[in-house]
Amino acid sequence: MSNGVSVIMANYNKGEYLYAAAMSVLRQPTRVPFELIIVDDASTADEDAHMLKWLEQTAEMEGLPLSVCRLDENGGPCVARNVALSKAKYDYVLPVDSDDALNLDEVEQDSTFLDRASEILNVRSDMAYVYCGGSLIGACQGEWLPGGSVQAKQLVVSGNTPVNMMYRREDALAVGGYPLGFNFWEDRAFATMLLNHRVKQGVGLQTLKLPGNYYLYRQFDDGHNVNARNGQDFGSSCQEYFEKILHIAPEIHKHVFPHLRVSENLVQDMLHIHDRHLFRCAVRTAFRDPGYALSKADKGARLALRVAGDVFSRALNPR
Repeated sequence: MSNGVSVIMANYNKGEYLYAAAMSVLRQPTRVPFELIIVDDASTADEDAHMLKWLEQTAEMEGLPLSVCRLDENGGPCVARNVALSKAKYDYVLPVDSDDALNLDEVEQDSTFLDRASEILNVRSDMAYVYCGGSLIGACQGEWLPGGSVQAKQLVVSGNTPVNMMYRREDALAVGGYPLGFNFWEDRAFATMLLNHRVKQGVGLQTLKLPGNYYLYRQFDDGHNVNARNGQDFGSSCQEYFEKILHIAPEIHKHVFPHLRVSENLVQDMLHIHDRHLFRCAVRTAFRDPGYALSKADKGARLALRVAGDVFSRALNPR
């Protein structure tokens, strides 16, 4: 391994956006060495095959650091990302979705996000990962990931997981890569596993959000990138998630909530903590501006209101 950044991109039938996503990485004016690894997860659309070939030809002509791997069978984004991880040659890893992009117009003090984040991870051993905010593109416009850094306690409770977090490759390999047993919230589970590993190693759990409009996060009209849980209701999804994550990563939950160390039922206790947190968020959103919360312009607020309803239902009808 060497000091640089491996950008990994899983793709499945996103040919419409793939070229722009890849070139937004390959055109970054970085100081740090980097590579882009695209793993195509057995896309079925002809457009994806054409775009991948076009990208390979462009990279070869211009000497761009691109490698493409094509899978024979569709395994899902976690499988594709793990293949990319196995091929990465640099110390730090940044996932970029194939329908998103890095903002080529955003350079802070002659430094890209790749430069700044990798430099921080190189000198801060207590830092688990570094991420950034950005802008929404596609069906919605506006700021993406507003506010400050989401620390370990907030992550395990709320699941506010940045998809663009740069992390150490050695940490990812130590936890076995992206989890394969989750049908939803894989990024949340992966980030929790990274933190859990660092708890067991006795190293820092700090996370940092860099200021700047570095990332362009795509939204779709059908909301599939907001709350996709294969048709499950929210309560069932939470139950399933905590049953799985507490089986493989109990230490981080007990670390941020010390009273759980003597718990006889970690799943139910974490569900209770989770419900209280989401209910407070939903109430704050609703009372701040009910009209805004119900407007079509704010999918997040409407989701929070639905969460409140789910929480009430679970409280009245415990399992």
